[in-house]
Amino acid sequence: MMTAIKRDAAIAPINSKSKSIWRDAILFCVLTYVLSWGWWGIRFAPFWVTLFSSGQPISRSQIGAFDVQIGMFGPLIAAVLMRLWVSKESFRSSLRWSRAWRAYLFAVLLPTALVTTAIVTNEVTGLGRFSAAGSSVLQVILAVVLIIPIATASALGEEYGWRGYLLPRLLQGNEIRATLVTGFVWALWHLPLLLTGLSFPGQPLVLAIPIFVFAIVMNSFLFTWLQRLFAGSLWTAALLHGTLNALTELTSEKHYPDGNRLVVDVFGLTYAVILLVCVLVYYVVLKRGSMVQRSASAA
Repeated sequence: MMTAIKRDAAIAPINSKSKSIWRDAILFCVLTYVLSWGWWGIRFAPFWVTLFSSGQPISRSQIGAFDVQIGMFGPLIAAVLMRLWVSKESFRSSLRWSRAWRAYLFAVLLPTALVTTAIVTNEVTGLGRFSAAGSSVLQVILAVVLIIPIATASALGEEYGWRGYLLPRLLQGNEIRATLVTGFVWALWHLPLLLTGLSFPGQPLVLAIPIFVFAIVMNSFLFTWLQRLFAGSLWTAALLHGTLNALTELTSEKHYPDGNRLVVDVFGLTYAVILLVCVLVYYVVLKRGSMVQRSASAA
């Protein structure tokens, strides 16, 4: 009887902590969506009627340079508000630098390798033909390298929320579930940009939305691996995000004039399927294999 009481007493704080984690996570997500969607809804208001009556997507030339970008800071603002008034925690830990140099290499090299694999796959299968667009390969690579610092600074507005606040909380539970939840929240947050045609202009939404969500959820695993394997920080997560965004230059219309954006894009189908294969290999083959090996050694 006493054993059962002690067991229940031990479980109670765990259940309470779990409820607190999910409460904070849900409140953070609601705040983020309200802030970002609210801004985009207001700024895109003049175009909504035309968009839904004629199906004509919004052009980047029709909106201000910062109309989209300001909304990207919704996750950062929401995370700051949560830390100040809800979870009431220090900002110091969220701003720490990762001391693992491999984390920075991972953030740049792995997405680069995956995108390169996608480009080669598109070429071999005929799904898309890559063009240097009148530049040398060295010039194309240099252009991407120069974009990475700017894209990384821009990504901080998202990453302070997604991987600086949300993911660390959810990772206290199941790793795959935490990654999927974070990925879905991150993907669906982009919905106004998809509906307005800013993400995949001219593409049918019935295809654009599920493909984009699939690609973003797959990308979410990269951030989890960065955190788990290399003690990644906010800064390495921003570098990873910035690298992904910079690499979209390689899959732009400039370099794929005849390619379907839903297929050849960094957030398109080819890349997402390649990443899915990597996820399956990691969890089904490598991680499961190491668990079986440890169990055998323990026995």
